[in-house]
Amino acid sequence: GFSCSARGSWTRPAKGKVKLSMDAALFPDVGFIGIGYIVCNLFGEVLAVSSHRVDLNLRSLNC
Repeated sequence: GFSCSARGSWTRPAKGKVKLSMDAALFPDVGFIGIGYIVCNLFGEVLAVSSHRVDLNLRSLNC
C-alpha cells in the first residue's frame, strides 16, 4: 500500500484527526489544471487519495 512520508515538512495530525494535503498545477500551454489531494492518519497511513484534471477555456481570459 501507500504511506505518507515523514520527510520534509509533513507533520502528524493529532490523535483522532486526519491530515489533508492538497496541491495544484496550471498547464497553460495545454489548457488544464491538475488538482490532487491525499488524506493520512497520524500513523502516515493513506485513507484517501485522488487527482483530477480540470480543462480550461483560456480563450475567455484573453482581453
